[in-house]
Amino acid sequence: LASALKAPLVTTLHGYDASLPPRTMLASGRLSWMRYALLRRRLMAEGALFLTVSESIRTRAIAAGFPEARTITHYPGIDLARFSSGKPEPGLIVHVGRLVEKKGTAMLLRALAMLPEAKLAIVGEGPLRRKLERLAGELGIAQRVQFLGALPHVETADWVARAWLLAVPSVTRIDGDSEGLPTVILEAAAMAVPTVGTRHGGIGEAVEEGESGFLVPERDPDALARRIGEVLASPDLRRRLGEGALRIARQRFDGARQTERLEAFYDSLIARR
Repeated sequence: LASALKAPLVTTLHGYDASLPPRTMLASGRLSWMRYALLRRRLMAEGALFLTVSESIRTRAIAAGFPEARTITHYPGIDLARFSSGKPEPGLIVHVGRLVEKKGTAMLLRALAMLPEAKLAIVGEGPLRRKLERLAGELGIAQRVQFLGALPHVETADWVARAWLLAVPSVTRIDGDSEGLPTVILEAAAMAVPTVGTRHGGIGEAVEEGESGFLVPERDPDALARRIGEVLASPDLRRRLGEGALRIARQRFDGARQTERLEAFYDSLIARR
């Protein structure tokens, strides 16, 4: 369509679209992925601008063949006014995401088993739910874990606002699929809720170590439990990390400011026509 209209084509890359190799997409059996794999080389050649939601995705995109000069990181923005702090619920950890391998939910359950005073609310649905429920039972923590399923955005935000911390223990899948920049981290930050996550994808671009949360290695439940335990044990630390998270949200992810930047990209392309 862009070619027919002779209009510049701007593409935003969120994760797998930049990180998965074509052979994986072609073998997936998913028609949308297979078609994208076949067209990606043409897209790289003809696209006017490629925006990535994190610097991590930009690095992966360039390694996959996207043109470096036309591939730019543009962080997503959120409407900060829509989010406010809630009344914290003691010991509550919240985890939000589709229940699939790369979200690292199994690692979080194993970490929770080492934290007897903590409880966990999981917002999201997915093919691993039954397996994760069984794991919670095997670990003896089923009574401290709520599987809430998929919730409307406003209800999800309410759960996050009540949390002592957000857990984002994402992992890289065996086929290379990884996260871009989970929006829930930005929304939690806007509510002054700190994040404990993994050094994975763009998570470290939204979570400053020791300033707005903590980062641990992928697939290390012991390290995850230690950091979560530190945050749960210290009201002063939670308050300081929450304040740092809110500061980062205002400085880096303000929706109005990011929209202005996006419009500037579009204006620049239009001016070249």
